[in-house]
Amino acid sequence: MKNYILASYVMIANVLDAVWTQGAIQKDEIQELNPLMAFLLDREDYSFYAVKIGIVFLALLLLLRLRDKKKTFKAMALVALIYTVILGIHIRG
Repeated sequence: MKNYILASYVMIANVLDAVWTQGAIQKDEIQELNPLMAFLLDREDYSFYAVKIGIVFLALLLLLRLRDKKKTFKAMALVALIYTVILGIHIRG
């Protein structure tokens, strides 16, 4: 159950990161450092969201399929911590 809660948090944080990143880029506040994501953002369609959300979703599905629930929890907790830091940076500006 804990793993599903963490997975849900990571997905929500991922979507918030995508929206806030796009908004900050449109305001010229930041630059996207990932070349693939920068390319997709320049296309001005939904491909950025599809790829960003899709990659994280697939990674979470793979993690949830692991038989070792403790390792799954540790991996997801690390990802959740990273996203928490990223969201903190967005909020702080």
